[in-house]
Amino acid sequence: MYNEWTVDLMTSINTARDLEIKTSIQKLIKEWYELKLDKINFPFIYGHTVIPAFNKAFDEEELMMLSEACLDFTLCEGRFVKQFESRLANFFNAECVISTISEQMAFQTTFQLLNSYNFKKTCQPEIITTPFAPHYIMEQGDFTPIIIDIEPDTYNMDTDLLQHAINQRTKAIFIHHTAGNPVNIQKVSEIAKNNNLLLIESCFDSIGSKFKNQHVGTMSDIAVFGFGLNQQFTTGEGGALFLNNENLRKMPVSNIKMTEMQASIGLAQLRKLPYFIEARKRNFNILFDGLRSFQNVLCFPEKIDDSDPCWAYFPVVIKENAAFKKDDLVEYLKNYNILTEPIIEMPETELNWGTKNNTFGYISKNSFKLGIYPSISDEALKFIISKITEFIINNN
Repeated sequence: MYNEWTVDLMTSINTARDLEIKTSIQKLIKEWYELKLDKINFPFIYGHTVIPAFNKAFDEEELMMLSEACLDFTLCEGRFVKQFESRLANFFNAECVISTISEQMAFQTTFQLLNSYNFKKTCQPEIITTPFAPHYIMEQGDFTPIIIDIEPDTYNMDTDLLQHAINQRTKAIFIHHTAGNPVNIQKVSEIAKNNNLLLIESCFDSIGSKFKNQHVGTMSDIAVFGFGLNQQFTTGEGGALFLNNENLRKMPVSNIKMTEMQASIGLAQLRKLPYFIEARKRNFNILFDGLRSFQNVLCFPEKIDDSDPCWAYFPVVIKENAAFKKDDLVEYLKNYNILTEPIIEMPETELNWGTKNNTFGYISKNSFKLGIYPSISDEALKFIISKITEFIINNN
């Protein structure tokens, strides 16, 4: 039941009885998965089957890996955590990977490292970021977040505004690849280096995305990853830091590594990541192709040259000239069990704006997310397209 990618993770079997018990457990897990969890047993029923904006994708392999970790009962920093960090580093070609028990802990550790960094003491230091950055950055008190607005086509930080926001208190730039759409990190990196600033990437939404054929998360000083249920692959909770700056690797950090159970699931999910990436690209293109004829009233994200997004979700923005409101379309879809989520729920009035052109304000109020996760069916995608088409035709 295990393939060659994970076979080395099995516990050592010392007796024939060990093998017998282990085989029985694996057999029962497979039967349980096929009986209770395999979606093949649950056909799609138009208008009745719930289509969430996010959903996990897994099979019996995750359950078997989790059972291995449970039987070991090492709980913390054992073979699964070591293997997960090693294979995460290999997949992304990263030099230093530290797993964390949660995405919030990955974020807190980032600021622990920033506070230890050799900055000249100033009055409250500032960090420049985007309104789509994880909310943790707005809540910590060691740095003042200075928000600059986003581009209307990519939904990423408007890099043309970046230089104007830098002053003597600025210590770092924190970018976020919105929806998995890569920022022009080469441009941002040059600005950071020219101003002696640290560059931090939030890769919560962009696991598997590339810029100039290089994975995001590997072109900054620190990259922060989250592996929650809304990400490209999941460990339930959990996160990771990529430390690409040699000086930062020398600094001590808290003992914050993920559990063996999280890492065991992560190993199975990471093995599937190439498939997940291609499935998300495919599902994004299905929705885009099905809705592109409505670009007079709907706006979709554009990718920049040399980027290769692994989309976290399908963002839809209602244009100003549309004869309907976002809430009306969202409610209509909900009536058919097509669930959406806001792109962001942070009111713009709560943000500490440095440079503002109201792009974020409009997009945050007139947009929503649709699901493109690997486990969504073609029937579900076609149904989404048909109901949006039906609504626009009836309300245009």
